[in-house]
Amino acid sequence: MKERNHNSIHIETYHLDVSPEDEGTRLDRFLTSVLPDLSRSFLKKAIETDSVLVDGETVRPSYRLKARQSVTVSLPDSGPKDIIPEDVPFVLVYEDEHLAVIEKPAGVVVHPGAGSKKATLVSGLLYRGITLAPSDDPDRPGIVHRLDRDTSGLLVIAKSDHALSALKEQFRAHTTERLYEGVCWGRIPIDVMIIDAPVGRHRSERTRMSTHTDTGRDAVTEVEVIRRFAHMTHSTFRLRTGRTHQIRVHLASRGHPVVGDDTYGSVKRLRDLSSGPVLREAKKLTRQVLHAKVLGFVHPKSGESLRFESALPEDIRRLLDALVEEEAEAHAYPTEGEEGETT
Repeated sequence: MKERNHNSIHIETYHLDVSPEDEGTRLDRFLTSVLPDLSRSFLKKAIETDSVLVDGETVRPSYRLKARQSVTVSLPDSGPKDIIPEDVPFVLVYEDEHLAVIEKPAGVVVHPGAGSKKATLVSGLLYRGITLAPSDDPDRPGIVHRLDRDTSGLLVIAKSDHALSALKEQFRAHTTERLYEGVCWGRIPIDVMIIDAPVGRHRSERTRMSTHTDTGRDAVTEVEVIRRFAHMTHSTFRLRTGRTHQIRVHLASRGHPVVGDDTYGSVKRLRDLSSGPVLREAKKLTRQVLHAKVLGFVHPKSGESLRFESALPEDIRRLLDALVEEEAEAHAYPTEGEEGETT
């Protein structure tokens, strides 16, 4: 039986009776069998922190149960309560009892951290009453993976401990599908480019990442060109690994920083543009032109393969429309020396 304590501590309490069939079973294994949405490691920690009582007494995870004993489990309800729920914008794409898939707009930080305590995605999820799985980090309940503040697109959120553990393992094993779409500076010369370079903290600027680092971890990004323009390339970016700022750092390391990414060199490239619709739209940007377009994974409970796709936001579409418009004008009015040329 499960009940909710409505006081300020927000505790969910489970009252469990030990049947004759469960006699002799280890406490941690018993709890895993009767509370399948909670991982064994999480329940073991709950036992060790006195959140589990057997006949009112604290015991060890290896304690062997006896028939007709009573087990009481008291757990925090849906994450830390010192995170203030706030009305933060996002689109709920899919939800069931185990997980939710959301579309994060640019400008929203995923979870509280240094310099970002309020108006985070976690605050918005709590505001809408979405249950978040407890996490070892109290600032990151339910967070399986992240997007940079100024990257838009799809994220999966875990609502149960089992879902959190299983989904994190998929991301660690690189079995998820993650495809981004965006625009970078310069004309990428080949249709498919594989960037294989370790990513780690910049040696002197600790808020930046770099491929020239003493602490790099393996990172691979597959770049596929959609269309080249005079000064920019519209591409997709497929992650084979998932490191902080990976796409942005990899592209900048090849001389193709993401448009709008001032951290990794984009602002210097505006001088390459002449006056026109592309320059106007580029100056309006308040973020990097990068969108998490496709997200695919295996459902942690049903085993079903799920795949979600998100349309490009309006600011990216406007830039692409301006690029197409400017290219069409260039072809309609060739520069001096082009008109009348023969091959």
